[in-house]
Amino acid sequence: MPCRRSAFIAISALAVVHVAACAGDGTQQTDRAATVAETAPTVSTSTQALPGTTEALSETTVTVSNTTVALPNVTAQLRTVVEDAVRASSSIPGLVLHVEAPGRHLDVSVAAGVADRATGTPLTPDAGFRIASITKTFTAATILRLVEQGRLVLDAAIADLLAPETVEALRADGYRPDAITVRQMLLHTSGIYNYGTDPAYM
Repeated sequence: MPCRRSAFIAISALAVVHVAACAGDGTQQTDRAATVAETAPTVSTSTQALPGTTEALSETTVTVSNTTVALPNVTAQLRTVVEDAVRASSSIPGLVLHVEAPGRHLDVSVAAGVADRATGTPLTPDAGFRIASITKTFTAATILRLVEQGRLVLDAAIADLLAPETVEALRADGYRPDAITVRQMLLHTSGIYNYGTDPAYM
């Protein structure tokens, strides 16, 4: 099940929404997950006084298509949003949404659709997703931490760091792993082909 896109959306410094969409048909390339990310529910919080008291009550709301509704049951409401998104797009067989706002004691994961169109296996919130380019951020942060610790040098050749079979595969394709550095890899200036956009790979 090739899963394509994933997005983290920061909301008013109060919440982080993680949207992951799974494109179950490997023959179709879609930006639907990006569209879902752009139109994902906006979680916000307002504070109002309880009737007849001076105690403040925090109310979580979700905005969908410019309509704001109160969320007495956040999980149920978000599940509805995700189910609606899956129903609205035939190219997205499944969608997982995670909303985390520690300051509001909010940690919710919901899923809708299927993990496998062929078997109809339901998608669950704990399903694995290939996070694609988000991996680059984690990798870069880890590499720079190793540089801080003196365990890695940014101008080191990747030939000295990769598995021998990977080095040989690069050489067989005409690359010079002895001349390509870690820094160039992080800066996307290594010249290595972006196979992820190749129709044959897709």
